[in-house]
Amino acid sequence: VIDQALATLPDDQGRALRAYLAGFNHSEVAELFGWTPSVARHRIYRGLEALQETARRERGEPHE
Repeated sequence: VIDQALATLPDDQGRALRAYLAGFNHSEVAELFGWTPSVARHRIYRGLEALQETARRERGEPHE
């Protein structure tokens, strides 16, 4: 289920979030992809937001 949800994310968000969920911290994600730490944090945050929204929709909950 998570892999399916990750596949719906934009490529950069998906890559960042997969690395983060695999145990890399924000700085390590940034270094891994050649991004600044703030870019890595932003992409992880936006990816997590998108996954939460997908989960809410699948449960039939209203948008927050």
